[in-house]
Amino acid sequence: VRYPVGAVKVVTSMNNIALVDVQAGSYASVAKVGRRAMKMLDAAAIRVVLITQASAEHSMTIAVDEASADVAVSVLRQAFELELVRGEFLGVRNSKGFALLTVVGPMAGVKGTLMKLTRGISSTGANIFAVAQGSSERSISVIVKRTVVKTVLREVHDEFLGKHNLGLVHHSRTDRGPMGIGF
Repeated sequence: VRYPVGAVKVVTSMNNIALVDVQAGSYASVAKVGRRAMKMLDAAAIRVVLITQASAEHSMTIAVDEASADVAVSVLRQAFELELVRGEFLGVRNSKGFALLTVVGPMAGVKGTLMKLTRGISSTGANIFAVAQGSSERSISVIVKRTVVKTVLREVHDEFLGKHNLGLVHHSRTDRGPMGIGF
């Protein structure tokens, strides 16, 4: 198999994503909030696909399957019930209608990968709601509105792999997990 020159080898997406926001107070420990949130979501068998944290605001956004969003909010409100009652947390809420888009490849030491990703997204006029890079430097994921993900996917694909390369994959959720569907 011949791959194009550059860091990104695959562009993929997954629909039906919800963002769950945990807005902690200014003095809450982000590490403790994250640890408690992930423990509770794991105990409820809620699959987390992306996490971002804003340490200055002591808040976090957790991307989950849309079908699990309401349960995730309930579980997290229960986990932080005391903090919510005391007013130490501003709230836990979810927003639906998103998609996860990920670029994958050996990116360590490669300059400009995030620039190309955001250039492809911005060329469509779409907004990025969350972004995270994998610790192995092999993936960068962004959350965009589900209504624009196909257009964004094509533009990002063209940015990295060119218009004539067939490395485009769109994911759909099935009983057995993610399933790739080619375009």
